[in-house]
Amino acid sequence: MRGAIALAIAMSLPVTLDGEKYPERPILILLAGIVVIITLVGQGTTLAPLLRRLGFASEDNTRYELALARERMHTAAATCIDELLAEGSVDEDTADAPRKMHVRQAENARQLLDTTRPQDAAETHAKQIQLKRETIQAERDAVTSLYRDGDISHDAYQLLIHELDLREPPQPEK
Repeated sequence: MRGAIALAIAMSLPVTLDGEKYPERPILILLAGIVVIITLVGQGTTLAPLLRRLGFASEDNTRYELALARERMHTAAATCIDELLAEGSVDEDTADAPRKMHVRQAENARQLLDTTRPQDAAETHAKQIQLKRETIQAERDAVTSLYRDGDISHDAYQLLIHELDLREPPQPEK
């Protein structure tokens, strides 16, 4: 939408004026198009860095917010499991693995929150992401080896690879 009105106005200029060809029309249309493109590219490429520099959008702040939210989410999930155990709605064997997973995830998030400097938090986060990528690759290699050796079916292989793909951390933004 941005710039559409400027281009529409330029395009609406008459081809002829008082019976004669309007020679400046193509130049005005070209200039309007250039202004629109420069405005879009200029604002599009500089807005995010400008907002970060002004402190409105901070990668460290976002990382902190995500860690805070993850800590609360996993703590709530572990608490829910504890309540279900207390009510007797779920047995200990069923609840054990999910509870341990949520407690571990909450502790990981808490470690990021407890880091005193944002640079340390970013470094810790980056190391955890790299470790996760490497362990997922090791899992992927093991599954591929099992499939190649004929120990698992194609369906099992596809399901396991899909699970690994879902656990893969997103690529960092550039």
